[in-house]
Amino acid sequence: MNRVIVLLVALLCANCALAEPHRFVIFHTSDIHGGIAKRPAHWHKKTPKRLIGGFAALAALVKKEALPYLLLDSGDIFQGTPEGNLTKGRAVIEAMNALGYDAMAVGNHEFDYGENNLKELSKLANFPMLAANIRIAANKAPISYAKSRRMLRVGKIKVGVIGIATQHTRSSTLPKNVVHLIFKNEVKSARKHAIALRKKGADVVIVLAHCGLAPSVARKRLDPNDLVLTENDKNYVGDLAIARGAPVDIVFGGHMHTGLTAPWRDPESGVHIVQSYENLASVSRLEITVDRKSKPKVQVSGRLVDLWVDQHGEDAAVLELVQKHQNQVGKRLDEKIGTLNESMIRAGYPLDNPLGSWMTDIMRMSVAADIGIQNTYGIRDDLRAGTISLRDIYRVMPFENTVVVVTLSGKQVKQLVRDNMRGQKSGIQISGIRVHLRFDPQKQTLQESWVLHKGAPIDDEKLYRVATNNYLAQGGTGGKVMKGAPTHDTGRSIRKVIVEAVRQHSPITPPKVGRYQMLPALSVEKPENK
Repeated sequence: MNRVIVLLVALLCANCALAEPHRFVIFHTSDIHGGIAKRPAHWHKKTPKRLIGGFAALAALVKKEALPYLLLDSGDIFQGTPEGNLTKGRAVIEAMNALGYDAMAVGNHEFDYGENNLKELSKLANFPMLAANIRIAANKAPISYAKSRRMLRVGKIKVGVIGIATQHTRSSTLPKNVVHLIFKNEVKSARKHAIALRKKGADVVIVLAHCGLAPSVARKRLDPNDLVLTENDKNYVGDLAIARGAPVDIVFGGHMHTGLTAPWRDPESGVHIVQSYENLASVSRLEITVDRKSKPKVQVSGRLVDLWVDQHGEDAAVLELVQKHQNQVGKRLDEKIGTLNESMIRAGYPLDNPLGSWMTDIMRMSVAADIGIQNTYGIRDDLRAGTISLRDIYRVMPFENTVVVVTLSGKQVKQLVRDNMRGQKSGIQISGIRVHLRFDPQKQTLQESWVLHKGAPIDDEKLYRVATNNYLAQGGTGGKVMKGAPTHDTGRSIRKVIVEAVRQHSPITPPKVGRYQMLPALSVEKPENK
């Protein structure tokens, strides 16, 4: 009898414990892009020399956390710095292991050095890589180096985690690296695995999505109260579509380098969407309360935390690991190669920018081509006035791209320009041509465009030698018209071509902007023919 009473009391206590509200924290990063170390916050107008970011600062922050926590990432962990690239991601994985990451999604740039390298990184990681929607084309089997989902426990709470890669991975890494893979629909894949996790008793279901929230806020940091989605944003298949199409509680996004200063609750689905910016300059800290008696059962609050070194400090052990990798690559990359008279900044230039114009001029002239083309988002950092080092060029062009000469007709060049207009922004930087644009003032859509070469409208039938990179030449995002065109890969690294130009032409004066010109909507003035 006494044993029965004891058992009943134990069961009642267990049920009471489960009924209590439970609190835990999720720290989230995304688009680290090799940003393992602290650096000056050049973008910060008041204190541009103040140090920010890196794994040592993040480690110091999370070690102070009083609540139980998970540490998660939404992909693109290494491509972008010498430490990330020259170790092919190993430096970043080692740091993530040191911090005790619990899971990460597979981003498009995880494939930049090929699938075999990603397999090795997966073996090195002490945490699972997740990608529910990637399959092998030949047999539709899941990939071996990433799981679809994982059930994690935080105290008594079961947290189901799903990884989703963007279907654009097919064209947002070197296409040849993923030609044997299938990237299934993001929403359908998230829904399928969310339902499965719910059936297995998940109290909270989250998605680590490397898809992006909305094109209009790419590379922007903003307060969620200021978020206004366009129709194009609402039609984009990414974080918002997953939130509205899958039974999940939170979508942790990446890919578009957006930063939201707090979680944004989608008014239609009630799902919270988190965006943690880029380069490990910040981390999202979310406090989750699970109360089975309340509605909604899962309550979310939080904010984006800047990783100021003077505020959070640095963990000594992680700092030592980071410095080891910095020292291994530092001596060669700190070599000074030239000077720059005026900073070349990307922000504030929706069409052509000084840095993009300078790069495409160098590419075009290196092979005596008619035209130079570089994808805008392939330029990853700014160049600041003063001394230029090899490291600076590496941050601007971290990819192992080569100069390729593609032969295109004038008609194809015009199509290339149109294909890369995204609203009133251009996805390509140009050299050797001028572009005139006219937009519908109401719909903000492109009405007409003209391409001029040597001051005259480009000839539809004439063939032009176009200097570009091997990513676009293979049909990467924006380069569809190039795929299948006659090409010659010079094998010359774009980064090395830029370094040679800096050495030869220093000091450098940035070119002026204006290669794209917006014509007034009501103007009758335009070039003679299209």
